[in-house]
Formats: sequence, structure tokens, C-alpha cells
Amino acid sequence: DGRIEMRCRKIAAKYFRTWFALDFLVVASDVVLQILDTFKVVDLVRVGKTARLFRIARFFRMLRIVRLVRLVKAVERIGDFLVNSSLLTFLNITKLLVGLAVIVHFIACAWVAIGLEAIAGGHKSWMSGLVEAHVDDWYLYVVSFHWCMAQFTPAPNDFHPQNRHERLYAIFVLFLGLVLFS
Repeated sequence: DGRIEMRCRKIAAKYFRTWFALDFLVVASDVVLQILDTFKVVDLVRVGKTARLFRIARFFRMLRIVRLVRLVKAVERIGDFLVNSSLLTFLNITKLLVGLAVIVHFIACAWVAIGLEAIAGGHKSWMSGLVEAHVDDWYLYVVSFHWCMAQFTPAPNDFHPQNRHERLYAIFVLFLGLVLFS
């Protein structure tokens, strides 16, 4: 009826009613052949009808894989029908923006950590005034995120490196921006 079943018990029950016997037969045949191969008895087994049954079971398993390939192709056809070039362009731009936001997030977190480490060491930092003003962590993060974005664009920013570690990190971020956006 087109609904996706997510209950494990129902999925297991359907599997046991449909494909379990064939899967069990194929796996069991592989195990038996492996054991017999260990004892060098495989030649006797291949002569009989048992080996033919194993091949038939493998054939049915291959049919199951073919069915999955057909399903994937059908999904691709539906995707091609539903997705037009405008939507693909929008999705690609969204993907790039989300990727940039993730990169900037990690750079911003490191920028805050460097600032907090400088303050803990008794040095002047880009965030000294903010810490003295008792701003919350969220505001520190947003200011740091803005600083990172300003490193990649010609946007103005009121916060600048105040010690050697912050200056080195700012240079690293500038080089990273050159590499990412070239």
C-alpha cells in the first residue's frame, strides 16, 4: 500500500515468510562446501544432485539482486522526473553554503578557544573587552563566526588579533580562505 514499515518485528516476520529459506539455503550451502573443502570431500558432493541444488539457490539469489537493481533504476527515473535544473542549482548552492557554514563553525570555535586560552594565560585577547563586559557564550560564538566570515570576504570587523597566537591563527585562516575560494 506504499507505506514504509519500520517495526522490526513486522519486518522480521515478512523476511522469514519470504526470503529467509532461500537465504538460509544459500548460506548453509556455502558453509557446507567450506567445511567439505576443508576435509577435501568437495569432489564427492559436486557429483551429486546437492551441488545442482546449491547452484539453483545461488541463481535465485542473483534474481533477487537483479530486482534490487531494477528498483534503483526506477527511483533514478522518478528522481529525474521530479528534479529539474532549477531545483538542482538551488540544492547545489545550499550544499556549498552548508559546507561553508560547517568550516566556519570549526574555525570560529578554535578562534574562541585561542582567545580564552590567552585570557587564562593573562594575555590581552581579541575577546578581552567582551569577557570584561560579561557577555554570554552565544554572543562570543556569534562574534567569532562573524570574524571568520570577515576573513573570507572584504567585510569590516571590529575584532582583531591582539597577541602572537591570535595573529598566527588569523594568518592561517587567511591562507585557508585563499585556498578555499581560489
